[in-house]
Amino acid sequence: LVSIQLKTAYRDLGDPIEMTIQDDDLEAPVAGTVSDGLISGATVFFDRNANRVLDADEPSTQTDNRGAYQLDLPASLYDSNGDDVVDSADGVIVARGGIDTATGLTLETPLLAPPSATVINPITTLVSNMIESDSSLDADNAAALVQSSLGIGGVDVLNFDMFEEAGNENPAATEVIKAAAKVQDTIVQAGSFISGASTISKAASYNLISEILVKKIKEQQPIELNDVATLESVVEEAAVKAQVVIAPESIKGAAAIISDSNQLKESAVDAADSVANAAQEISRVQGHAQSESQSDLADLGAGIQSLESLEIKYEAENLEKLVQETAVGPVSGVDERVGTFAFSSADYEVNESGEAVSQIKITREEGNLGVVDLLVTPQALTASSDEDFLSAVIAVRFEDQEITKTLSLEGVLIDDLISDAGESFTLQLGLKEQGDSPAKIGAIAEANIQIVDNDFAGTFQFKVVSNTFSEAETGEQYLVVERIGGNSGEVTLELREESVAGGATSGVDYTYSQSSITFGDGVLQRKVSISVIDDELLEGDESFRLKLALPSGDLSGALIGSNAATEILIQSDEVDLPPVISSIADIQMLEDGAEVTTSFTVGDDYTPLDRLRITVSSSNTSIITGQNLTLIPTGDGGTWQLGILSLPDAFGEVPLSVRVSDGINVSVSEFSVSIKGQNDVPSISAIPAMIDAVGKQVVIPFEINDIDHRTETLLVYFDTAQIDYIASRSMDVRGTGAERELVINPTGLANGTGFFKLIVVDGAGASSSREFTVHFGGDAPAPVVPQLGITRDGLDGLILNWEGDALLHISRDLSGVFEALPDAVSPYRLDMSGNAFFKLGLKP
Repeated sequence: LVSIQLKTAYRDLGDPIEMTIQDDDLEAPVAGTVSDGLISGATVFFDRNANRVLDADEPSTQTDNRGAYQLDLPASLYDSNGDDVVDSADGVIVARGGIDTATGLTLETPLLAPPSATVINPITTLVSNMIESDSSLDADNAAALVQSSLGIGGVDVLNFDMFEEAGNENPAATEVIKAAAKVQDTIVQAGSFISGASTISKAASYNLISEILVKKIKEQQPIELNDVATLESVVEEAAVKAQVVIAPESIKGAAAIISDSNQLKESAVDAADSVANAAQEISRVQGHAQSESQSDLADLGAGIQSLESLEIKYEAENLEKLVQETAVGPVSGVDERVGTFAFSSADYEVNESGEAVSQIKITREEGNLGVVDLLVTPQALTASSDEDFLSAVIAVRFEDQEITKTLSLEGVLIDDLISDAGESFTLQLGLKEQGDSPAKIGAIAEANIQIVDNDFAGTFQFKVVSNTFSEAETGEQYLVVERIGGNSGEVTLELREESVAGGATSGVDYTYSQSSITFGDGVLQRKVSISVIDDELLEGDESFRLKLALPSGDLSGALIGSNAATEILIQSDEVDLPPVISSIADIQMLEDGAEVTTSFTVGDDYTPLDRLRITVSSSNTSIITGQNLTLIPTGDGGTWQLGILSLPDAFGEVPLSVRVSDGINVSVSEFSVSIKGQNDVPSISAIPAMIDAVGKQVVIPFEINDIDHRTETLLVYFDTAQIDYIASRSMDVRGTGAERELVINPTGLANGTGFFKLIVVDGAGASSSREFTVHFGGDAPAPVVPQLGITRDGLDGLILNWEGDALLHISRDLSGVFEALPDAVSPYRLDMSGNAFFKLGLKP
């Protein structure tokens, strides 16, 4: 809507005129981000004919230094099927070229995305390739299949800006960046290997690897890019498609190198302290994978480098060092700092011809902004200036966003014909512009250069003097023999096996058959192979030695170094594991209940069952003592029965522990015994069954007690049909607490005979009683012997109960004499062994 007001210099010419201007082709541009790391300066275009080439009728733009772009895609121009939407049916968005700001490398492969996506990266590339291979798929369906195969969940990969989300510390960004890096690095590394081995271009080999991944995704196979076997199958299929025959061991070796690189990305994530740091360290691994590693794999495919040399170079520890020496730029795309410059390592080896044994790199970190000029100055050590090397200063220029320079010393070293073993010099790094330059020189400003003399055979030795392998690492293991100081000519060395006292035995603990090793001209490292045998003996670690020697009559001029021998330690994997004991379920018991039993099983990997020591302990001996815990073996000795008995009147929670020991290791099974309390009946001490109170007062002390209730709360009363004695207070109970008195005939005037029961009752209704007879006068009642009760107490105890003050007698033989136990009062406990007979009699 536009409003126009017409005026002259002197006055307005009427009211404003309003008009609406509409452009049917005015549509919001498609905006997005290109990333492997963020890609700066990439050409982004809408590929209408799927030829991956920017044609004249295709719109294009470029990414900024943060990888961002905007592309005009009006439907009126680019909707080819008339559905008023520019989508995958009309074409694909392509990003080519540009610099990965995180690795500093040129983008190796075109990246693709459906027009509906707001990100372009290796994952969206797979999505677009899926759509092109199957026109029935739309962008969302293809994306779902890709995510499933790569194990990515919880995000929309077509619109998830992984590096922006990493900057926001979104944990999901880690998995997406890791998956994208594995896909891109696998395509670049495997494609370089195939290209090196065949006549097809790198671009064509990259397409082959991508097609194979797409095929696996369409088959809904998981894409395990850490797995050597998966990668091996991808490379094998690519070789068939490229119509090239490659040795199986080379394919397996290449797959192993790619796998190790992908696994390092996992390690980088595990070691990172933030999502942003994880993104940076993944990019560091990528920087190596897409530069030195892909170059080495191309050389392996072409036969320029041997598999053996790369296996040594990419051994885990060496690979980690190579990655750590790789520079990484800002994962956010822009760092306003100029950068800090340093050598990637403090030590390098260079052949006398100038060819680097290890690449001499200058790295730029903590910034990547602008052009910076550096100077590298050679300085003599044992090598002589202008005799062994030229002392002229070397100029090095870093362009804007460039973070790595590889320095060549060809033309710097002087290749003479003199044998100069062990010579070296240094390179010193400095800024061309001194003073207030924002650029900085880092920690490694000086690098030592060791010259490998091509006129000297070299010094030979084992790389390390000790090696450790586990019995579990069956199959071929290798040691490294290195050649230092020279590389001239072919040299053969003898390898001698030496035993160590009490050490490993050849043919039993390991196999080794190599008696010599030959280094070809220029070869600096070789492998020596051994195989470890995994026996099943419980034994200690064992070792043996290998020793290098020159054969008699050797004329090569080679020397043997200080590491002439190496010791190989084989660690036993037969570990004496702790005994095993089955779990024991918690147990519930009743207070003063019968013994409870439970069973458990034990075992051990090496110790016989009859030599295992089984013990049980209680953590609360006031409720369950050790004496009340019994262990009995049953069956073959692997099964045990545990008897548990609580102390009288004890209840509560008791942790129990069963321990099993093989003499070295101990295992424990812990469980709990819960003893539920029950209300105990109150007790009342003995009262004579017959009491003579004729014409006199009789006072009989007695005690009442209750474990569960206070004595002052107990109810004490008489039960009798002769209530006159109670009403006249001829029978009375006096006192409080536990100590009470039975007062009989206090006036001395009562007559007759009374029959009484003294009862004590607690708050829960439980009661005890004592029955007795009182003779106040007249004819005395006949004496009555009370009834004797017997109960078991534990495994070997008896408790005897009776009313009154009757005398307990015992005999071991019914034909013998019963002996009185004058001190026995009810309840009476005694330990038993054998037979016994009891009876009660009245006291005289």
